[in-house]
Amino acid sequence: MLYMTLPKYKGYYFEVNMDDSYQYKKDVDEWGAAVIFDGNGNGVEYNYCYDGRNEASAIYKFEGIDTDYSVYQSYEIDFSNDNWQEKLLDAMIDSYHEFFDEE
Repeated sequence: MLYMTLPKYKGYYFEVNMDDSYQYKKDVDEWGAAVIFDGNGNGVEYNYCYDGRNEASAIYKFEGIDTDYSVYQSYEIDFSNDNWQEKLLDAMIDSYHEFFDEE
């Protein structure tokens, strides 16, 4: 499985597909900006959405290849924090537990 080639963070496979340059983008709506997988087909993905004035980014639940657009938590990246990627991954793990531990 392809995801098994990804690195792990706190026991989860992950991929961050954005960097510091995103803080300067003025019109972006990027799905899969970051993803965390559990190895069983479940996980969460980060949608980075900013229109130059309003932040509308969120962490969404997915199962298999299907994103559940009705299950999400808003999350804004603080690019002034040097550890913003780690903070994002921690928030995604928290969301994962909230979304899947309820089942």
